[in-house]
Amino acid sequence: MRHFFDDVSAAHMHAQDLLQLAAILAVQSPNLETRKSEWARGNLASYWSASKRRIDSWNRSLRQEAFADKEPPEKFRWTAILEEIVLSEPLTRIWTAISAAGHQSRDLEKSVAVAEYIMKSHLEVRDQAMARLSSGDQDEQTVADIVRLDRCTARWTDLLLAYVEQNYPASHLAPNPERSLDFFQDLQDRSSRLDQEVSSAITLATMRETICDQLQPQSPHAELNFQIGAAILDSCAGPVLSHRLYESLWTIRLIHTTTQCQQMLTDYLHPSSCPVVEIPIGNDLSSPGALL
Repeated sequence: MRHFFDDVSAAHMHAQDLLQLAAILAVQSPNLETRKSEWARGNLASYWSASKRRIDSWNRSLRQEAFADKEPPEKFRWTAILEEIVLSEPLTRIWTAISAAGHQSRDLEKSVAVAEYIMKSHLEVRDQAMARLSSGDQDEQTVADIVRLDRCTARWTDLLLAYVEQNYPASHLAPNPERSLDFFQDLQDRSSRLDQEVSSAITLATMRETICDQLQPQSPHAELNFQIGAAILDSCAGPVLSHRLYESLWTIRLIHTTTQCQQMLTDYLHPSSCPVVEIPIGNDLSSPGALL
């Protein structure tokens, strides 16, 4: 069984790592602080760019011909794409809820707008993928596996957003808001009887057992998954995560920061470099270069 960020190399970042990051952020949301100035600058651009590129790639894959008659390697890639869409959805929803919590400044309005746009686009791709599954072009086993994964992940997302609901309005972003509110009420009833850290550990361990088994060994967009997770992680300040994860998470922050510095130097030294242009809030976020 894999554990959160077992592979700190960007080339091997599996989508299930993003699912587990979503769980950790959700259960630790009472202690969560965001480094607002950083998120409004470099991390926001990194999250936007990596998320948009991954969504565009998913869309291109969905527009391709049916995979039913393809060779096994392409079938495996198709299954991995579907798994990646489903497994990374909880983080998209949860980070949108956390980004929107109490953010009133102009810069933070941008972060909320970006998070909401990415979530909307992600859910549109997810709906297209599930419609593609129901079209009859896929083999029955692939359909059964992805439908099971999608339902299981949706239920866990409702629970994780119930954790966030204890501090921020979040249940409206759940796949099933009513079920999420039921989970929230259960958490409120249990809060006085079960230590939060124990509850968090049980939640994460159980989720790993029920979701993170029998997945494709690699995700198609490992580097983009890494950039997305690192941008979110680098936006969190304070003792948010378990000390047992500290070393690997610190390494991820170091890799992410080093990569950003290298890119800044490359851009600065490039002959065609140009200054960053501020884009007002009301502009169309889907246009190329809206944030860069």
